[in-house]
Order: sequence, then C-alpha cells, then structure tokens
Amino acid sequence: MSRRNWKEPVAVKERAGLTLYVKNVDEALRVVDWWPVTLRWRKAVDIMIQAQLGNIPHEDARKPFEEIARENKALIERKSP
Repeated sequence: MSRRNWKEPVAVKERAGLTLYVKNVDEALRVVDWWPVTLRWRKAVDIMIQAQLGNIPHEDARKPFEEIARENKALIERKSP
C-alpha cells in the first residue's frame, strides 16, 4: 500500500447506480472538480493540495473530503455493525 493511499477508501455516488471508491488525494481532487464551489469546498481543496505537496499527511485530507462529499449528498455512509 502506498503511503499516499488512505487506510480505507471513501465511497461516493458519481451518478445513479454508480459508486466510486476514492482511495487517495489525487482521485479526490478529480471527483471534487464537478461539485459546486463553496467555502467548505475551497478549504477542503486547499488541504488536499497541501497533502499533495507533502506539507501534511495524506490521511489528514480524508476528513475534509468526506465533509464536502456529505455536503453534496454524494457520500455513502458506512453502516456500523
């Protein structure tokens, strides 16, 4: 496993019937490109870019990505057992 990959992929709805499993910051930046720009979106993208540049750990960019996915109603929530 690459150090750039997240420990667990984030499941998002790309469109009806199609689930996308985002595993790292590079994929996340491609996904957020088609979401509306908001203040939270800008902050999350800034954090993801900082992770790409190596200024922060890649795992730290996962939570902001999940927040903007939830904001855009694209996050597929994990069910607790």
